Amino acid sequence: MWDLTKRAAPFGAGGALIGLAGGAGFQALNAGLSMDTAKMGLIGALAMGAIGQVGGMIYITVNEGGGGVPATLVGAAAGAPVGMGYSLIRKKQSVPGTVMKWGALGAGIGGSIGLAVDVIRKWS
Repeated sequence: MWDLTKRAAPFGAGGALIGLAGGAGFQALNAGLSMDTAKMGLIGALAMGAIGQVGGMIYITVNEGGGGVPATLVGAAAGAPVGMGYSLIRKKQSVPGTVMKWGALGAGIGGSIGLAVDVIRKWS
């Protein structure tokens, strides 16, 4: 698993760069430049970096015919940006602390669903 994680690092780095630009740009367009702009850029980098990393792991595993990536990782990596997006778009809250809380909640829910899928796959 560690070797796969290292080989997928470029995917994670690419996702982090996209998330940094997207998060900072979103905040700058909505509220202007401030310290929150940097915070939202970092939040975006973390979320998109996780998605890119897991996506890269899936891509490498599929191309090499491996056993797959744990659904817990996929669920947590997908749940965090869903929670953040819900906070930003649906709730119209752009305070970085609130966005991070929604992201953590989304990651927890997605990771729990992924864990259930992993347990079911193991017992089947």
